[in-house]
Amino acid sequence: YLLAILPPGAFIGLGLLIALKNVIETRRLKSQQIEIPLNPPGKTA
Repeated sequence: YLLAILPPGAFIGLGLLIALKNVIETRRLKSQQIEIPLNPPGKTA
């Protein structure tokens, strides 16, 4: 509820949620298959 009251906190909270989801998904993929094609550092999706 605080996120809805504070816009900056909402952006930060949303970023943290997305980051956590990405970390969990990458760890899950790594546990299933070792080789994962990574995007080049210069290229941002």
